[in-house]
Amino acid sequence: MRFFWPNPITAQALTAAGWTSRRRIDITEWTDRLEAEGFHVSRPAATILKRFGNLAIRPPEIPSALWSEDPLFFDPIDVAHGMYDRYADFELALGRRMTPIAVNATGTTFLLVLDNGNVVSDSTSALHLLGPTFPQALDLIIRRHREPDLLLAHSPHPTRVAQSFSSPLVC
Repeated sequence: MRFFWPNPITAQALTAAGWTSRRRIDITEWTDRLEAEGFHVSRPAATILKRFGNLAIRPPEIPSALWSEDPLFFDPIDVAHGMYDRYADFELALGRRMTPIAVNATGTTFLLVLDNGNVVSDSTSALHLLGPTFPQALDLIIRRHREPDLLLAHSPHPTRVAQSFSSPLVC
């Protein structure tokens, strides 16, 4: 999988984090631990973790950004540990398997990849679609130029929001 960044700001933030197109890491230990927790590591998630695992990406300060910059750490175990039951409910509601990949610095938002390649964020209030591809999702996280699409509202059980042609449940 090749990554093409939609904006130079995104490319600059990735370069500053130490990412290169040739970067690869061994994710065997992560895969084993994720699967032991109950997660399925999809091909899109494995590719992202091999290329971005252990990176810390710091979005630049952008005056027009819709929310403040918050570094993102690519460590799936920080997201996954003890969370499978929560994500199993989301998987059931979406009809998709999901793999944890990253967490923000404040620990309030988790990044996951659906088995179809869509990238979502899980916060205390809702599950949002960040993008149908990883480059689009990462561009949104770095530039913060639009609000993400709402997928599921949290309640005692995940609640569907809407159906869309481009993603499972987007409004």
